Amino acid sequence: MSVKSIRNIDEFNEYLLNDKFLVVDFRAPWCAPCKQLDPILEEISKRYKEVLFLKVNVKELPLIGAKYFVKSLPTVIFFVDGKADSSFTGTVNKRMIEKKILSFFPFSLL
Repeated sequence: MSVKSIRNIDEFNEYLLNDKFLVVDFRAPWCAPCKQLDPILEEISKRYKEVLFLKVNVKELPLIGAKYFVKSLPTVIFFVDGKADSSFTGTVNKRMIEKKILSFFPFSLL
């Protein structure tokens, strides 16, 4: 699976309602660290197929970012059952994201 770009708030809300576990990358087109995160999230999304990976452009969809108090970019928020559970802000590496995912799914993704 790959990282899906969110087009509108209704699409985002639909994923929140229907998917158990989401990793959401809040970003902007001008953000260099956001671009560095792209290949990491693409790689992880292919490995952990039970997890849905989304990208939200806060320049185009500022209300979604504001709802979750996104103040720095990139911000990666982990959602469980439609609720924000935890987050990372700034540059993160593959190991940090995988460790967080495995903390929610310790056996099913191995």
